[in-house]
Amino acid sequence: MRKILLALLIFGLLVLPCEAKTPWTSKPPIGAQIDWSHPLSRGLVGCWLMNEKCGSISNNLVNAYFGNGVITGATWGSSIKGSKLLFSGTNIVNCGNKIIPNMTNQTWLAMVYPTTIDATNRRVMVIDDTTPATNRTALTVTNTVVANGIRIAITATGTNSDSIANAVNLNAWNLIGFTWKGRDISQVNIYSNGKNVTASVPGSATAWNDSAGGFRIGNRQDAAAPLLGSIAFCYLYNRVLSPSEIQQLYQEPYCFIKPTTDWDMIKAAVVGGVRRIFLIQ
Repeated sequence: MRKILLALLIFGLLVLPCEAKTPWTSKPPIGAQIDWSHPLSRGLVGCWLMNEKCGSISNNLVNAYFGNGVITGATWGSSIKGSKLLFSGTNIVNCGNKIIPNMTNQTWLAMVYPTTIDATNRRVMVIDDTTPATNRTALTVTNTVVANGIRIAITATGTNSDSIANAVNLNAWNLIGFTWKGRDISQVNIYSNGKNVTASVPGSATAWNDSAGGFRIGNRQDAAAPLLGSIAFCYLYNRVLSPSEIQQLYQEPYCFIKPTTDWDMIKAAVVGGVRRIFLIQ
């Protein structure tokens, strides 16, 4: 084991660049931490970077209200966005049924690569309970109203917010999400790749009390509406991000992650390598 650790350390010294990785031009490694002094860390209550590359857990770097994600069925892969989770069928990442605060203001964002979009509201991120068809808040991709659209499904049928057509590109990476002000369904704005793509919102509706449910990624509670494609990361805020902040996250999705020194990168490479060896064994 000592020889393996030494080999990994030498490998890290040889292949890692001399400069620190700031700003981040690629996905931060395992062990990266949030810079709580950064403006875009304000209000962050969920951050799943999906940088583990292997194993059955996707860590939440915040872990205040929501837990680490337990991966069922989804598999790890790599892409130009770094490590990712691939979903097909009954796959799900379950972040637990903790008591979730009724956040008055919210922002949900996810980097997603859909390979199929159809008439099903394919879940990217969702808070739901044992009756997920009606009791939920969900970020979805769907062809239900328009081709390649984004739908924010809140509570029951008829209280959905929809995007313009072709808001999502198939077989490509898209940063999609929404902001929700004052838990007023008429105050939903949908975003894709830094742009507001909202087409319609209901006049009013009573929002579901989401403190009763659990947070999930890639599928709903009963696994009946899986995403078909990949997710690279998910962020959740308890405030409404401004359009300029969302544009910044589209351009620099890891800007609120602490800068690292070369030694930090070496340690991360060694720890990640050893972790993968143990998991394989």
